[in-house]
Amino acid sequence: MLPRGEFYSYAVNGVRLRDWVADIATGRNVDTVACTNCDAPGFVGQ
Repeated sequence: MLPRGEFYSYAVNGVRLRDWVADIATGRNVDTVACTNCDAPGFVGQ
């Protein structure tokens, strides 16, 4: 679907994009996730 590896590693507030999308796809309620320092990378493990 998305040709970028960041889909699997990008995270905001500890929530990976991949997991957030998976929750939406399975009908789970998700929180609105917004970055607070949008200039800083949000990769899991950093």
